[in-house]
Amino acid sequence: MKTQTILGLSVVVAMACVAQAQDFSENFDGYAAGSNMHGQGGWKGWQNDAAAGAVVSSSQAKSAPNSVNVTGGTDLVHEFNYTSGQWRISIDQYVPSTAVGTTDKKFYLIFLNNYNDAGSSLNWSIQTLGDLNTGLFSELGGSGNTPHSATTPIIKDAWANWTLDVDLDNNSVQQYYNGAAFGTPFAWQSGGVNAIGAIDLYANDTGPIYYDNLTIQQIPEPSVLALIGLGGLALGLRRRVR
Repeated sequence: MKTQTILGLSVVVAMACVAQAQDFSENFDGYAAGSNMHGQGGWKGWQNDAAAGAVVSSSQAKSAPNSVNVTGGTDLVHEFNYTSGQWRISIDQYVPSTAVGTTDKKFYLIFLNNYNDAGSSLNWSIQTLGDLNTGLFSELGGSGNTPHSATTPIIKDAWANWTLDVDLDNNSVQQYYNGAAFGTPFAWQSGGVNAIGAIDLYANDTGPIYYDNLTIQQIPEPSVLALIGLGGLALGLRRRVR
């Protein structure tokens, strides 16, 4: 009976850890198509300006029915507060071949380690620039970092994935585009703070650019560690009570 109780408790705790393993997930499917993301699900326009929000769209979706349409004056932000550990950030992006720009035809996928609506002490960790003129992505680095020379062709008319492996304990980030390493690891923050502070989907008067399936997940997953640790504990205790 003691063994069964311990094993049962181990399973319950491990299942709880599995449920908590994915720390953030957003697929935009729970919002009404055509609605402004500003004020929904923790999203807002830059400096809390509704005019910088983005519209939920059913025109494209990696996971049906919706994505978010980043275009025109969109400068869409979601804040986070991860301050230690290793994290994997993933987001799907769709760039139509018909996307246009009213200024320089450039758009940005941005992460900040420090963000606030007042605009004080802002610090950028990574700025990935898409240029419709050249058809290339380039990595501009973050605040205090030298821009990187890495470039890669923009995949158009198909969903592509951006992944960032962020190590806050060792202040580093490695970026991947559709499964291939994009550039080399560099400092997540230089003169900023040790945190994943915010994502910024910036249209820069270009678009439409669609995004879907944003996740931020701790690696290794707490569920894996819990299952290994609790499984070993349960096995040891079972042997003792026989």
